[in-house]
Amino acid sequence: MATPHWDDAPSWANWLAQDEEGDWHWFEAEPVAGSCRSKLGFWRRVEGRCNWARKTPCYRHWHETLTDRPPLQEKH
Repeated sequence: MATPHWDDAPSWANWLAQDEEGDWHWFEAEPVAGSCRSKLGFWRRVEGRCNWARKTPCYRHWHETLTDRPPLQEKH
């Protein structure tokens, strides 16, 4: 799966998730899972910003794709 890389994330993005249709989004605040009759499973922004990152095939359950930004690593 071609998960977007955190090096490409907006500086404000703290979360990354893929919805059931394969769209990846960056989120400023932790999103919540949602669904409705007109759309399959998706991540809903509760507050903060949200930007589309890319679309790739979804190979696992979309609920398992929510990840937070990894800590910055010191450069030696």
